[in-house]
Amino acid sequence: MREGTIRLADGRVLGYGEKGAADGSTVLYFHGMPGSRHLSMDPAAVSASGVRLITVKRPGYGLSDPKPGRTLADFATDVAELADKLGLERFAVAGASAGAPYALAVGLGLPSNVTSVVLICGLGPTFDHPEFDDQLNERTRPLMPLVRQNLQGATDLVREVLAGERARYLADPDGFWEAWLDGWTDADAAMFRKEEDMWQACLQATYLREDTQATDIMLDVGPSNLDLGAMQVPVRAWHGTADAVAPLGLTEIAVSRAGGTLVALDGEPHLINRQYHQAMLDWAADPT
Repeated sequence: MREGTIRLADGRVLGYGEKGAADGSTVLYFHGMPGSRHLSMDPAAVSASGVRLITVKRPGYGLSDPKPGRTLADFATDVAELADKLGLERFAVAGASAGAPYALAVGLGLPSNVTSVVLICGLGPTFDHPEFDDQLNERTRPLMPLVRQNLQGATDLVREVLAGERARYLADPDGFWEAWLDGWTDADAAMFRKEEDMWQACLQATYLREDTQATDIMLDVGPSNLDLGAMQVPVRAWHGTADAVAPLGLTEIAVSRAGGTLVALDGEPHLINRQYHQAMLDWAADPT
């Protein structure tokens, strides 16, 4: 993997990692949570599709400096600066899980640069649809009523809870890993274990700084202010029907509003099997 950083106009550092063909069609990959530059798509699929895959680290993760008060739409500005520094005029974007709203934000914010938007097990417009709350995971479900009633109170609570998590992680990373896996379905946990080194690196990058996760969570579950009906870029989502983290119905709503298409994968959990990655990358590179 090739790694790098750029200095943004406001002085922050933005980190990224890339793999694949240096002269291939470029796909910018926005990781979920936890996440880092080490997280990307299946290397065999990247090689077979001939793309240049660049994982962009959001503010606060690993090499990327935090940006207090950031919004989803702000990320399009960061991506525009990265693209300019790397000489990218046209590129696809792909967002997985908590990274999916950022892919939509970049598609909306940079329609003359983005060629396609891929959503992978993405979290849809949670705030506006309480009818899906009972399909959220055990951590997010009880939070949603407070998010809708008292956004600042919910933010303070999330920060407090995650500060405790961060302290436990820093005190015992290996013990934390095992406890963290207990919060997932058996199918998801098994897939995490297959790539333990990569996911351990993601936890390290995620818990490096205070408030990184809290900001991401609140942007994902709070009011997004993304006008999906204004999307000018082709959108396609791949989503497992057995996803116990991001309800399929919310993705259906987001994709419909954006005028996109949905590929429902029967029986797939939140961590979609990597056998589907080449189809995602092939479509990203050529959505016609």
